[in-house]
Amino acid sequence: MYLITALISLAQSFSATFQNISQKEFFSQVPVVVRAVAKRSEAKWANDEKLNRKIFTYTDFEVIEELKGKTESNRITVRELGGEMDGVGLQVPGAANFESDKEYVVSLAASSDEGIYRVVSLSAGVLEVENHAGQLTVKGVLTSQNPVSYEKTRDIIKNNSKPTQEPITKKEVAQQPEKKTLEDLPPVNHSTGIWILFGIIIIGAGTWMITRKK
Repeated sequence: MYLITALISLAQSFSATFQNISQKEFFSQVPVVVRAVAKRSEAKWANDEKLNRKIFTYTDFEVIEELKGKTESNRITVRELGGEMDGVGLQVPGAANFESDKEYVVSLAASSDEGIYRVVSLSAGVLEVENHAGQLTVKGVLTSQNPVSYEKTRDIIKNNSKPTQEPITKKEVAQQPEKKTLEDLPPVNHSTGIWILFGIIIIGAGTWMITRKK
């Protein structure tokens, strides 16, 4: 119960960070925004900009529409910190998760991995696209998980685009560093995580029994 409450509080805190940020304010600071379909995802060991070995999940996308900025191709790869490899897992609260063959509006920036993009602001930079009887809507952290018109969101993004914006090239991608805060997190071994979870459950149960006896 205590663990569930903590996880819910963490998710609420992350969402609250973006509650007072309008779509206009958010997209004005994002270099590239695309509407795309997620394809294959694969976790890999890779180096961050400090050459620390971390687990990243790489997802291939097929770009349907460039809403802001440009990509070099209609097929791009996006990398997110976190995943599971060789019995070791790394979970990042608030990280974006993509389902295969599902459509998204994704806010992108360069990563330190040449030719690879990263999502801006974790899951806040992702909107799920849904089709309701021919009417497209989007929802996500920026919309407080409420569906809003895709056309309206597209207009907001395009109105915050610079007309002379050039594609992010592979050279620029390699030169631009990623945000360091999340990439400084070490991988978590599953066995360690299980013992931590077990300890939390025992402490919670003990606290409940003491409270009940009183």
